[in-house]
Amino acid sequence: PGLQGKGIGAALIERTLTDAAALGHRLVLLVGDPVYYARFGFRSAAPHGIGVSGEPPGRLQYYELVPDALAGVAGMVMRRDALAGTTLPDAGPYNEGGRAGALLSRR
Repeated sequence: PGLQGKGIGAALIERTLTDAAALGHRLVLLVGDPVYYARFGFRSAAPHGIGVSGEPPGRLQYYELVPDALAGVAGMVMRRDALAGTTLPDAGPYNEGGRAGALLSRR
């Protein structure tokens, strides 16, 4: 709280989006306050049929790094440990080195 309002969070988000694009990612998903993340261009994923278990629908946000990256994508985002042993051909893990995971498919 003592560092709030100094632009640190905004700088981290902008750097993350820049790095994700440079690494060839097409889409960024996060769970957070819709009002806060809207100013960076994030939008609710719920109207697109994408959700995350344990969170209200509006808290899952997306940011397209390339146009139409979300087109045809649907499903549930789940914690990486919940995906252990998943063998579905359309299960696409995101963030291989981290704790995040996803189980999304093209419609």
